[in-house]
Amino acid sequence: MLYLFEDCALDTDRRELRRGAGLIPVEPQVFDLLEHLISNRERVVSKDDLIASIWGGRIVSESALATRINAARSAIGDTGKAQRLIKTLPRKGVRFVGVVREERRSAKASATTSITKVLIIDDHVLIREALRGVLRELKGEETLIIEASDSRQAMQQIDQNPDVKLVVLDLGLPDRDGFQILSELGERYPTTSVVVLSGHHDRDRVMRALNLGALGFIPKSSQREVMLSAFNLIFSGGIYIPPEILDRCEQPPVAAQAGAVPSKRQSRRPI
Repeated sequence: MLYLFEDCALDTDRRELRRGAGLIPVEPQVFDLLEHLISNRERVVSKDDLIASIWGGRIVSESALATRINAARSAIGDTGKAQRLIKTLPRKGVRFVGVVREERRSAKASATTSITKVLIIDDHVLIREALRGVLRELKGEETLIIEASDSRQAMQQIDQNPDVKLVVLDLGLPDRDGFQILSELGERYPTTSVVVLSGHHDRDRVMRALNLGALGFIPKSSQREVMLSAFNLIFSGGIYIPPEILDRCEQPPVAAQAGAVPSKRQSRRPI
């Protein structure tokens, strides 16, 4: 079972915990505690329940239990003060209160599927959530999604994950011009595909992005079905341009569904 919450993924089959693209080392008891809390998140888990499930009923001190709970919080980016994900209810027990999505991993997929890393760079949480949903629907377990809310985080993530295959870049980031980021990505990571996402999609902006090497330009106003179609084309090796931009072009060889658009990245293979 794969439990997904915030930027974390708890894989009970592989006994792995990931935050973003990073593998988080956790002690076996801490992993078991996390799994037990998440799988029983609909209720408060008592101290006795935890001891019975994690320690097999052996005598465990209050400090040892508190240490394991704090270690579990730390592993998933929570704290005893914030208790954003793991909440202690005095004299009752502990409950996992985060929003969790479950995915079942097939044995065949676990053994043979290669993971495609996708970096989403956007300062709006709702946009990142929508893109996660679109990418998960298209690629499922094959996709590991990393997120960044500004250019500084984005460059840190891509430096730490040089095997990122696709970057989805919002041009309207708060700390830096999106076209500058696009240009830098093309120079520093020429084999990484970049797709632009923007709230503004006039012809000049679209063509400038393509000339800087973007392999697609998706308006933020696009319906979910349009985004699915656009990413499906891009993953297949094509280039997506909004149809309304194509309608304004005088030269007709470019087709939204054909992906035949010249750019700095001339060699295109499926992602």
